[in-house]
Amino acid sequence: MNPRRIGAVLAIVASILVLAGTFSSRWLTAPGDVDGGVGLTGMEVCGPRYGHTTYGGYSNCITRDWDQIVGEARGDKDLKLLATAAMVAVIGSIAAASLLGFVGVAALVTTRTLSIASILAAIGAVLALLGAIATAVILLRYFRHERFALGYSIYLYGAGCVAGVVGSILARGRA
Repeated sequence: MNPRRIGAVLAIVASILVLAGTFSSRWLTAPGDVDGGVGLTGMEVCGPRYGHTTYGGYSNCITRDWDQIVGEARGDKDLKLLATAAMVAVIGSIAAASLLGFVGVAALVTTRTLSIASILAAIGAVLALLGAIATAVILLRYFRHERFALGYSIYLYGAGCVAGVVGSILARGRA
């Protein structure tokens, strides 16, 4: 298999990983006996401590998007900033995933050089990775008293960004 095809497949897989990480609620995982986490789109909390009953071993969960969380907090400026940063990260993530998906599909169906598209996709993936790191730092600082830990979603997202950079560079040339 030639490098361009490998790059195309990497870019498509990266697009899927970035989207999966974007819409998951496990960028940070809840500590202790609580199941749940915080992500770019909001928060999910499960467990008996929150007054939820379990049915057959599964917990009923409460999910809140950032608008609901900010509305319930009533005036917490740090939370408003966090919600704004998370929404900017979601928009940037969708844009980066779209560029990566475009480069991957275009590299599979055409023999033209994808210089500009692949450069934009690589830059988008790098910016998405930097945004993910910044968002994780902001989330960890805001939730520092709850002892949240990094969850699997941020690792999926990071792997997608790195694979996107490599894939878009490999997919750039002629077939």
